[in-house]
Amino acid sequence: MAGYIGTNAKRRRRKLYTYPFILIFIFLLFYFFYYDNSLDQDIKDSESNNTKIESNDNNEGENEYVNSYNIDDYELQIFEKEQQINSLNKSIQSQKKIIDELIQEKNALVKNNQNFIKEIKSLNLKKENTINDKIANLTKSLVELESEKQTILQEYKTAANQNLKFNLLVKTLEEKISESESIIQNYKQQLSEKQKIVNEQQKIIKKLEDYSHH
Repeated sequence: MAGYIGTNAKRRRRKLYTYPFILIFIFLLFYFFYYDNSLDQDIKDSESNNTKIESNDNNEGENEYVNSYNIDDYELQIFEKEQQINSLNKSIQSQKKIIDELIQEKNALVKNNQNFIKEIKSLNLKKENTINDKIANLTKSLVELESEKQTILQEYKTAANQNLKFNLLVKTLEEKISESESIIQNYKQQLSEKQKIVNEQQKIIKKLEDYSHH
């Protein structure tokens, strides 16, 4: 449409520039070929008439030029507005494309975050199961050691009521009791540390779950 409008405008401008030259050329021919001294008055009258005609033609040409100029100006404004509209449409499409890319990135991040949370939960569950197994084994060992301690204490009481012959045996039993208590203390300490690890893992899981809900 822009090419068509530009071509029509050029054609109208050519016509406006060509018509005055044609009229002047015709007038000169008429003047030189029909000039006669005996017809001065007639020629003057003719010139007067031609002047009036030319004035009218010039006025009409000026009006036509103004109208043509106004049309060209409107067509130029229409063309400029179309260019602006096309530019805005391109900008809108570009912004829509950016928004689509951001939405895709957000969906990918959400999916990756969900997968990451699942992996963390799976790893924590495995670790928790392993720690629980260790705690169960340590608890079992603790019960056995407590039972052994009670047995040793019973033996100690029995030995204390016996003769001095059993002093050496008592001393030996006391050493065993001391060792058993040290082992029990170590097991208790390990149990406490494992319990702290379990508590920390549970806090991490809770934080991840809260974050995923947000």
